[in-house]
Amino acid sequence: KKMGIRPARKIFDTAYQHMADMYSYLDTFPVVIDLLPEFILGDAQISGLSCTQAQKVLFDKVKKLQLVNNELSREMAKRVKMTRELRASQEMLNALINSSMDAVMSMDSGGRIMSWNNNAEKLLGWAENEVLGEYVSQKIIPPDERSIHINWFNRYLETGDSGFISRTIEITAMRRSGEHFQAECSIAPFQTANGKMFSVFLRDITRRKQYEDSLKTAKMDAEQAAAAKSEFLAIMSHEIRTPLNGVLGMTQLLNTTRLNAEQSEYVDLLMTSGNNLLAIINDVLDFSKIEAGKMEIDHSEFSLSQAIQNSVEVFMATAAEKGVRLRYDFDTNIPDSVVGDSARVGQIVMNLVSNALKFTQEGHIEVKSRCISLSDQKVWIKISIKDTGIGIDPECVEKIFESFSQQDGSTSRKFGGTGLGLAICARLVDIMGGKIGVQSVMGEGSEFHFELPLDRGKSDPVKGLIELAKTRAFVSCIADEFLLHRFNKAFAKWGVALEDAEEVLIPHSTTILCDRAGYDDFVASGKVTDKTAYQWLLVQHEDATQWLESFDTGTCVQMIKSSCTPDQLKDSLIHLANARVFTRKRRTAHRILVAEDNVINQKLIGALLEKMGYEFDIVENGKLAVEFCLKQDYAMVFMDIQMPEMDGLEATRIIQQEVADAPPILALTANATEEDRRKCLDSGMVDFLSKPFQLERLEELLLRYTAEVQPQDQK
Repeated sequence: KKMGIRPARKIFDTAYQHMADMYSYLDTFPVVIDLLPEFILGDAQISGLSCTQAQKVLFDKVKKLQLVNNELSREMAKRVKMTRELRASQEMLNALINSSMDAVMSMDSGGRIMSWNNNAEKLLGWAENEVLGEYVSQKIIPPDERSIHINWFNRYLETGDSGFISRTIEITAMRRSGEHFQAECSIAPFQTANGKMFSVFLRDITRRKQYEDSLKTAKMDAEQAAAAKSEFLAIMSHEIRTPLNGVLGMTQLLNTTRLNAEQSEYVDLLMTSGNNLLAIINDVLDFSKIEAGKMEIDHSEFSLSQAIQNSVEVFMATAAEKGVRLRYDFDTNIPDSVVGDSARVGQIVMNLVSNALKFTQEGHIEVKSRCISLSDQKVWIKISIKDTGIGIDPECVEKIFESFSQQDGSTSRKFGGTGLGLAICARLVDIMGGKIGVQSVMGEGSEFHFELPLDRGKSDPVKGLIELAKTRAFVSCIADEFLLHRFNKAFAKWGVALEDAEEVLIPHSTTILCDRAGYDDFVASGKVTDKTAYQWLLVQHEDATQWLESFDTGTCVQMIKSSCTPDQLKDSLIHLANARVFTRKRRTAHRILVAEDNVINQKLIGALLEKMGYEFDIVENGKLAVEFCLKQDYAMVFMDIQMPEMDGLEATRIIQQEVADAPPILALTANATEEDRRKCLDSGMVDFLSKPFQLERLEELLLRYTAEVQPQDQK
């Protein structure tokens, strides 16, 4: 039976209240507890239902409301949790900002301050409530610079030009008190619901600037000290080398006079002591340059074999006096021409050979060069110096390349030396990109070796010799079997035939290679009647002045040492092909000019030139050197660098400009640095003779630059 509306509503209200009471203790029905039934069920729905049906509908509706209520409760719990987390995050962010060492603030796109951390208050002197809404530029930028900052900021807003946005810049900032200070400023944009905002970070860098200024001052002081040290070393080098040149030069001259046995021994000791002093000076200068980081490495094309040979040759006489055999073996697989620093490579070899000779009393020292790897552009070479000396204690091997390091204190007392030689070698090898090492056995000897990467040279020096071989024969009359083997090996590598003089007919214009014993036998055989018809390459083991003077004037003769490298041999053969005549009788045709202000050195070089048969003039300054060159033709000029009135560099430039067919000018200098040598070459000089110089070096330069070309048909 259907109920009327009033009974149904009454029943529904009672049931609803009952349901509400039933769920109220669970605290899950608060949302709908006060809702009237008509908001849940319309009157039409209620009036059309029986009591049972109404209760069921009510129950279903309440159940659905319960589900909705549960969902709302969960959502509310999430929001409460999120609110708490957001609050915690905000508190953490504020704590981080306030604990920052920088002044941190934010501003809107109008440049007004929106937030201001604690350190901003400490750094700038303004409390946050005093600056909120104020313009940043008015609070932290000095008045005379505000327009610049405002223009920057406006340009960014208009064009997006971020010349200072999202970058760290240095500015002058201002405190509340008006005090200015140096600051580091970073401004970065970020987007919010209310539009674009900007974070501003400001850091006081006053102390850092003071520290930087101190560093700059210290750096400047250090550079001035280094410059003063370099200048001092250069001056000392010049001042020491100039008198030392006189001592060693005069000693060499004295050694050529008639001396008794006792006097000769004293002169030899004097020469040895002088050379040892020179070696110490060179070591100290080089070590100082390396320590100062001013050691420059040259990159020029040179002959590796010749550079090594020149270094080994220096010790030949000393080794012979000690009864130690000094041998040199060059790997013919190494290219004839390489690019690098020939002087430094030679210096390393000289230091290692000198070290080996110092500790070797008998036996031999062997210098070997090997090609490790070869490509179109690069060559890796290994040079080893092996001796039969006293060896090195295993405990000392690891520190042998350290500065001032020797086996023990007695080593320096017994054998001498500064302990710098090996350290310099190690530093030079490292600078050139190589590596150095040593193997040694006490009582048996040591082997020092170093490896270097070098660029391959572009020249092809063998090509000229191959062309010569098409029109000229090369024959040998060499008695020394070891020397003959070396020469045959070199000719085979070049692809040029070297015939035995005893086995072939010798036509005119043949180049004859001979040592003294082979020459004597060859001349005695009667196969040669006119020596002027041939070109002679005389291989000397010792002084060959008398042998050289036995040739008639006009004979093409050139001397070469038995220890020559393949490159030196090749160059001599090519020179001979151009009919270069080096006999003593022709030297009077060459007049030499010497510009030198030191009286002792004037006498020294004058005596040496006179002894070698040259005519010469000596002047004491660069101005006179220019005047003499304008009035007189000279075969070559030796030019000192530091002279009164006009230095050698300026004089060289003037001679090159004003003298027609200017003679070759060679620097005669005590300046030992690579920079000094480069200045000499840049001024127009072709070579240099360093003080103190060796007699052999002087003669080598004279022969090289005074040789005259004499065509075959004019002989």
